[in-house]
Amino acid sequence: MDEPHVQRKNWPNRKNAPSPALALAVAVMGVIGFGLATIGASPTGVVSVAKGLSTVLGPAAPQLGTHVSVTPRTLTDLNAVRIGPNLAAAKPAGGGSTSMQPGCSSAPCPMGITDYGITPNLTTYKLSPKLVEDQIDIYGLGIGTATGGGCLDPDAASGQCFTIQSNVVSHNQYVENTKGSYWAQNVPEIAYDASCSSPCVSGEYSVTFLDNIWNFSSSSGCAGTHNSGNDCINPAHISGNGAGQCAAHGGAPDYYYCLGPTIYGVYPPFTVETWTDIDDFNAAGCHPATGVSGKSCINFYGAVLQSGSRVFSQYYDGVTFHSGAHAAGTPTFYISDSNSPFGLPYDDEWVIGGPGGGSSNAVDLEGDMTGETSTCAITNCYNYPSMQHAWSSGADTAESISDVQMSPYFNSRDLGYITFNTDNPGVAEW
Repeated sequence: MDEPHVQRKNWPNRKNAPSPALALAVAVMGVIGFGLATIGASPTGVVSVAKGLSTVLGPAAPQLGTHVSVTPRTLTDLNAVRIGPNLAAAKPAGGGSTSMQPGCSSAPCPMGITDYGITPNLTTYKLSPKLVEDQIDIYGLGIGTATGGGCLDPDAASGQCFTIQSNVVSHNQYVENTKGSYWAQNVPEIAYDASCSSPCVSGEYSVTFLDNIWNFSSSSGCAGTHNSGNDCINPAHISGNGAGQCAAHGGAPDYYYCLGPTIYGVYPPFTVETWTDIDDFNAAGCHPATGVSGKSCINFYGAVLQSGSRVFSQYYDGVTFHSGAHAAGTPTFYISDSNSPFGLPYDDEWVIGGPGGGSSNAVDLEGDMTGETSTCAITNCYNYPSMQHAWSSGADTAESISDVQMSPYFNSRDLGYITFNTDNPGVAEW
């Protein structure tokens, strides 16, 4: 695997200059082969939306900057939009307990913060949130060249991209009269644009939003061509692009995907936020999709903040689940010390990995991650408790990353600190 690409950029201003300790760390990176990374600020100098540093944003009025593209595209490499499950980690029978040191344990792994419904002393709990919200603050960044997978940004330097994945499993989700479990992924991908034309910005980064939905309702996987409530995705029963912002969408019968907007001209310090909510407004409709009686929806929102100022915010997709004659019920996301029928955990993952297709990459990244959930209805949510307990590695997704070490941010219970170091999977952060 190639080392992270070196991008050099002037410090934005003296306020955001690096601390002496961080400057020394950058020098050390250069000695061991990582060159000078684009590091825009020390952690104490960043204007951030991460919990504990600033305020939680949540969905805001749509805002589109000058460097945003939602141009319809024909994909030449479908692996780029396939953020698939880690089949090697699935339990053959499904439904088994995960009451052990959870998460991927052998590097490279998806690294970040993951709630498995398990405390550090291995006691267990269950949560049924209606929404998950996640943020990552990036102070400095260098991106390697991925092995496998392609970049979503068509202007990206070859293989120089990685994903941050917000992964959660819906529960009690009716589709054509059959109750099942569906894996919802809200995935920003960050890429480096070496040389390109407008709206792309040469020498800076891009953020592209993508979502996937997979049927976790049985252990057999997709063996047919339609959704029987057990395995596949049928676009007649699970339909997306409710926000009309997908540059491409499809993927059936194996899964559903929506390739959302690309935001160009991003550089550290910057923040990326995802928000994924589940609606059961049987008659009132599903935002941003239009709902009718007998439907429920999973909605996907993304935002990008540059030096604390919002440059993009939008619901980019709404996916409707057609319940059939059965009422839509009250689906929720589910966090539990157990596995879905497919054999992977009911967890809440906010993890860094390679681009799609089960790929891997290495990054030189300094930043922090935080995640919140809420059990209240979408229309009256005002309190977003932090991820209850966080482990350093994910288990559900097949993409992985190297050189990411996770630790509590100054022993905070709700903020994971990212440093360039040897991976430390399977570690309790709080």
